[in-house]
Amino acid sequence: MGKNGEKMKAALIVAFGRDCAVRGLKARTQAQQVSCARELADRLQTLGLDPLCVTPEDLTGHITWLTRRPNLRLGGRLAPRTVRMHVNAIRALYAFFVRSGLLTENPASRLSAPAVPPDHARRSLSRADIEALRSACRGPLDRGILAVFYGCGLRRSEGAALDVHDVDLHRGLLHVRSGKGGVPRSVPMGKRVTCDLAALLRRSRPPEQEALFVGARGGRLTAAGIYRRLKQVAARAEPAAGVTLHGLRHAVATHLLEAGLTLEQTRDFLGHADIGTTRIYTHVKPAEPQA
Repeated sequence: MGKNGEKMKAALIVAFGRDCAVRGLKARTQAQQVSCARELADRLQTLGLDPLCVTPEDLTGHITWLTRRPNLRLGGRLAPRTVRMHVNAIRALYAFFVRSGLLTENPASRLSAPAVPPDHARRSLSRADIEALRSACRGPLDRGILAVFYGCGLRRSEGAALDVHDVDLHRGLLHVRSGKGGVPRSVPMGKRVTCDLAALLRRSRPPEQEALFVGARGGRLTAAGIYRRLKQVAARAEPAAGVTLHGLRHAVATHLLEAGLTLEQTRDFLGHADIGTTRIYTHVKPAEPQA
């Protein structure tokens, strides 16, 4: 691909990014979809293929390649969730090409992610892991993070956006006003969650600071800052499974299903639009105890 081809590829990616914004996607989702589209374009370039002249088989081959490529950040292979994210982005990319008149047929219309056998399901934090994390907490901020992301099962962006007034201690509800797709919901808080968030609210904070999670300098903690704090807790706890904010959400979903909640009840708790997403958690394995 020469300079003209490079310019065309860059222009297509920029135009797709604008389309993501027009569709009202959150900034993080926009960035993910553009990143996936760029990776596809780069690999097609390596193979000598034009993004506007690919076949369904070319795109299926790319997805198969993704399931085998290393995870450059965490090691191992890409998680099934990440592969699904690429599939969704590629579908959106080619739907945009069709809407824009660049293509008349969509080669990604039937693109799907490979099925993941239950034996290869990701491992979840066990209840013992959660208790180890709780014991390793140092103060109300750490316990508040566990309360929100495990006790209430919030997504990264949802938890980082919480304000003080979103915690309703009297009614025992946590109000999520920035849910996925712009859909708000109220999550019931158990006794431990309520106590931990009450302690966090009593923590000293700058006047007029509305954020629930406040850093040492008095500003709102970002999702990245909250994750760094969680990793510090995990380093002290040494749980059997890896610890991420989304991993806490996976864990509470698994534990709710194990405790007898229905898929529908768990779906509503997590704020899923599609029960098929909730069904993924029925294939999550508990972490094996360390020797």
